[in-house]
Amino acid sequence: MAIAVISLTTAMITPPLFLAAATRLQNQRAEQALQIAQGEIDRIRFLVERQQHIPSALPATVTGTSLANVGAPTGFTATVQTTVRQGNQNCQTYDGQQVPRTQALLVDTDGDCRGDFAMQMFRTVGVTPRSEVSVIPGDGRRNRPGSFCIMVRVYGKPAIENAQNGGLLATQPASLLFTSGEGDQRTQPLAVLTTPITWSDRAFSADSIRDSNGRC
Repeated sequence: MAIAVISLTTAMITPPLFLAAATRLQNQRAEQALQIAQGEIDRIRFLVERQQHIPSALPATVTGTSLANVGAPTGFTATVQTTVRQGNQNCQTYDGQQVPRTQALLVDTDGDCRGDFAMQMFRTVGVTPRSEVSVIPGDGRRNRPGSFCIMVRVYGKPAIENAQNGGLLATQPASLLFTSGEGDQRTQPLAVLTTPITWSDRAFSADSIRDSNGRC
């Protein structure tokens, strides 16, 4: 009788334990994804603060539609963004070059030079001051925008594997409700961030953001 009671109790509590473990793992991945997205936005802010935000150093631009309507990535970069270096001679590491908006940058978090996450980033054209617009080559003007909006989507490894096997990705953030498996992670991003960026020493940038009520 005691064995039967123990078996029944174990059978009852095991599924909730697996469910809680899977949900906790998903939340950890989502937190990592959010940190990756915020890190990219901070990198762009740093470029702007250093006045090094020439167009080729910024995410690809979007025209004719809102950031939210931009489609999910359909491929991944050959280069990998990683902060963990282990001397892998075959690892092509990302050095800040612009990534097409139809691709996602692979992000390595464990040092094996393989994508644990994939980050898609793009921006609006924004507003460029007249003094920055290059008229002729060599005139010293660098076309640096004074204000623009940026969106970053970060997908997890299940989505990377799904896309590499021919699956399509989505754009709406994955649900973080209780799950017993990969849930929405196979198609949807774990993190999506959108924010305006302004060149703070340019008065027209602040005016532009104010006129749009800070919306992207």
